[in-house]
Amino acid sequence: MPNARRIAILARPQHPGEHLERQVSEEVVRKLGIELVYFPYASASFLPVRELGELDKAFTAIVQDRCDALVVFPDSAMFEVSERVAKFATEAKLPSVSGWAPFAQNGLLLTYGPNIRELYRSLAHYVDRILRGAKPADLPVELPTKFELVINLKTAKTLGLAVPPALLARADEVIE
Repeated sequence: MPNARRIAILARPQHPGEHLERQVSEEVVRKLGIELVYFPYASASFLPVRELGELDKAFTAIVQDRCDALVVFPDSAMFEVSERVAKFATEAKLPSVSGWAPFAQNGLLLTYGPNIRELYRSLAHYVDRILRGAKPADLPVELPTKFELVINLKTAKTLGLAVPPALLARADEVIE
């Protein structure tokens, strides 16, 4: 997507890491000379029907703003609607990316981010240490060490995109 100049971000402002993801995204697009358009999706963790209407409003605004691609900041509430987001992105002909592998498995074009299973294993290790008497304040903060790239070739074909062989070779998972 070398011609992409206007990138939509779909995110939940309530997500604790959202402001950091947004800040880093803004820094990167500034360096690349790309415009970032932010679409907050205010939702609770479990989505009542009325909030799905808010999601549809965000979709309409993304199309009206003539965005070239879509970035979805991952969290559990966004994952709940990831299939719906993927369907929208495909119908709007927007390449879509996120940071958790299951988003690509649900239809987004690609994802790159921490291996969620590894994060949960790490979390279980923390719980085990706390249950054995460790004080939570004494435990070190650990950052993810395993990242994965997942490419959904079905979505790429639907969008009429050719994924470079070098990128496919680096993928941890290719969905066909």
